[in-house]
Amino acid sequence: MTKYLVLAFLILTSVACKRVETKDGTVPPEYVSVAKNYEGTYQGNFEGMNGTLTISMDGNRPVAKFVSANGDTDIIGRSCRSSINNLVAITPQEKNNQIRVDSAEFAFNPGACNYIYGRVLFIDFKHNGMTPVRAEVSLTERYETRWREECYWDAQGRRFCRRVPETYQTYMTGKFSKVSL
Repeated sequence: MTKYLVLAFLILTSVACKRVETKDGTVPPEYVSVAKNYEGTYQGNFEGMNGTLTISMDGNRPVAKFVSANGDTDIIGRSCRSSINNLVAITPQEKNNQIRVDSAEFAFNPGACNYIYGRVLFIDFKHNGMTPVRAEVSLTERYETRWREECYWDAQGRRFCRRVPETYQTYMTGKFSKVSL
């Protein structure tokens, strides 16, 4: 039985995604050719604001930029002067002996809107086979604490209740479809 558990563990860990942190925003050399597949223009919206997400390569450094339909480069869209900065990490995955990137994380500066908690912009890529066709973007907007009641009975049958805090994240999100290289 133990032999089967060890075998199952090895199989699961060998196919699992791994997060690869980047140094100075540059893609590790073994992933540069893969990263170039994600270059292009993605049309869609972020929090209801129509625009274009462009991913390009500056040498080995990917650059993500947002421009709204009215020409504003602030992805938050509230005159925050926010900016998408260096690549922080990627999550590559091997599928059918080929590597693709399932997600990318970019450092994020909310500018004047420091009430936005997110300091990392997440981009999850959706694929058609190995080809990226969609980018789903998310950013932590805030944390909320909600209270729930937790009750128990003691040995004498008396009921005791207490309020327990639970913290939730709320996200700003967007979806973009790839339209060009």
